[in-house]
Amino acid sequence: TVAGSPYVISATLSPAGVLGNYAITYNTAAFTITPRPASVTPNAASKTYGNAEPALTGTLSGFLAADNVTATYSRTAGETVAGSPYVISATLSPAGVLGNYDITYNTANFTITARPITVTADAKTKVYGNADPALTYQITSGSLAFSDAFTGALTRAAGETVGTYAIQQGTLALSTNYVLTYVGANLTITARPITVTADAKTKVYGNADPALTYQITSGSLAFSDAFTGALTRAAGETVGTYAIQQGTLALSTNYVLTYVGANLTITARPITVTADAKTKVYGNADPALTYQITSGSLAFSDAFTGALTRAAGETVGTYAIQQGTLALSTNYVLTYVGANLTITKATLTVTADNKTRQYSDPNPTFTASYSGFKNGETLATSGVTGSPNLTTTAAATSAPGLYTITAALGTLAATNYQFSFVNGTLTVTQEDARVTYAGNLFVGIPVTGTSGTITLIATIQDISAVTSDPATDIYPGDIRNATVTFVDRANSAPLCTALVLLVNGSDTKTGSVTCTFTGTVDNTGSKQYTVGIVVSGYYTRNASTDNTVVTISQVGAGMITGGGYLVMQNSGGTIAGDPGTKDNFGFNVKYTKNGNLQGNINTIVRRKESDGIQHVYQIKGNSMTALAVSQLVNGTWVSGCTGATSTSPCKAQFNSKASIQDITNPVVPLSVPGSGNSALQFNMTDYGSPGSSDTVGITLWNGSGGIWFSTNWVGSPPATVEQVLSGGNLEVH
Repeated sequence: TVAGSPYVISATLSPAGVLGNYAITYNTAAFTITPRPASVTPNAASKTYGNAEPALTGTLSGFLAADNVTATYSRTAGETVAGSPYVISATLSPAGVLGNYDITYNTANFTITARPITVTADAKTKVYGNADPALTYQITSGSLAFSDAFTGALTRAAGETVGTYAIQQGTLALSTNYVLTYVGANLTITARPITVTADAKTKVYGNADPALTYQITSGSLAFSDAFTGALTRAAGETVGTYAIQQGTLALSTNYVLTYVGANLTITARPITVTADAKTKVYGNADPALTYQITSGSLAFSDAFTGALTRAAGETVGTYAIQQGTLALSTNYVLTYVGANLTITKATLTVTADNKTRQYSDPNPTFTASYSGFKNGETLATSGVTGSPNLTTTAAATSAPGLYTITAALGTLAATNYQFSFVNGTLTVTQEDARVTYAGNLFVGIPVTGTSGTITLIATIQDISAVTSDPATDIYPGDIRNATVTFVDRANSAPLCTALVLLVNGSDTKTGSVTCTFTGTVDNTGSKQYTVGIVVSGYYTRNASTDNTVVTISQVGAGMITGGGYLVMQNSGGTIAGDPGTKDNFGFNVKYTKNGNLQGNINTIVRRKESDGIQHVYQIKGNSMTALAVSQLVNGTWVSGCTGATSTSPCKAQFNSKASIQDITNPVVPLSVPGSGNSALQFNMTDYGSPGSSDTVGITLWNGSGGIWFSTNWVGSPPATVEQVLSGGNLEVH
């Protein structure tokens, strides 16, 4: 064996017989057994992944058969394709002989090839809208090795509408140990069956159609799909049954829509009308019998026909309001709720008639007026009985003013009337009074003075004391309830006011007033006050016919002055004074230091005109044009005057321009047209104090012809003749 090497090489000599002959050195040598070259070469091998291992083979070379060397083949561990190739090597035996060989151990490759496998997708189907079924497959060729499994999953082409979609391999995979072959299939989406059933509907005639609705009675909608369109119904609005139709209700082609219809039923419309309770006043026309819809309503432009009626009757009472002919069409169920017409009593207005009386008069008989009768009735035909009670708080002695005449029921009664009362007014007016001036008419003051005290006196009487007056009555009051104010008619300013005192304590009808004021002359040395007498309080009087001219004048040489009144008897002219009336006058005429003539005259005339009213006219002049004075001396009239006496009177005549005003209404004096700058002539005779024998004559000429006024127009031909004063005094100096 090689292992035994080296071996000793020795020699054995022969023949043996001769060997002895030799000094033989037996040398040795080494005998080396070198390893025999030999090799083992595995055969390359392969297998499919997952298959059983094939038998490994190889070739031995150089080995002696006697050694009976055998080889056992193996490969490196591993079962994956990725690990390939694996090394195939050999292990030789028996080991005891192997040392004799120089063995070349060759290797070979063991290759694991990928395992072929085919999967075929299962064809699938689903209804539109459903979830995709699991995408499955079958191994239709090959098989999995070991416990290997697929990873991933099949996918399909995108889309959810009805149609065919390829099932794709998607992420389905095996390891690299396999060669995977994929055979596809299809997913088929079929139309989704759905059934809708219309809801049966009902509505009341005239109402809007209810929403036509439906239920999905089989199937369902997928995703957020929705129906389009709407149900419709057979046309018609009267009571009846109308088919509910599919109309435009639809789904997409992804559905198979089945429609199950129903009906819309229109029922009669319930409506309730309630008659309005009505009332009318006896004798009035019936009010319109109206009603209200108290439940329900009318539809469309429908309207009631006919009208309500009522039970007959016109006297006060209650009458049923009936349905009458009021009706609606058969599309309605009409319920009528009645009411009553009540005829109430008419209101008869009893108005106390307004009355008027004067202070101190008894109350008049109070009367009343009736208004509001019906049906042409009068008080006599209306059935009204009795009379109202008419009263007032005013007594005969009550002050002037307004007093209520209270109207009340009294004994009034009626079947068809009730009563309302309107009070009246009793107006108590001031009683008429009459006044007579009795104070100063002329007041003389020294030529050095400018003012003096003028005493104004008047007698005042209740009209009942003046029996000749057309306004007289028989109901006296108390004249002390009057107030008397003397006024200056030139400006209506009060001169003085006085209380009334009785002339006789037992006679309350006649009184007297006295008061004074300070009169002042003007630059002529004289002034005429037109004094008016105004009665107020419980009495009234403010008449220009009572005016008096009061003169205050400086008394000295070279002048004429005076004042008083005449009682008209034969007055003449356009504004001739009425017989029996007074003509009041006052005057003052003198020469100034410069020799100029100045002065004024004021006279008042009273005359009833065609309007039935006694007018009061005032003649005033202040533009003196001439003055002549003479005195009777020893039977002869001589110029000038040294002081008049009853046996040696003085005469005076002056002329002036004058005008006329109608002062009937003292507040609104009116100029008499055409009277401006008329010529006035004043003639007088002074018989000395006290003046009771003095005479005067006044003439106012009309520039257009004729005369405006003459105090005493007598004779033939007529002329103004002086007349004795009824009161006052004249002075010539």
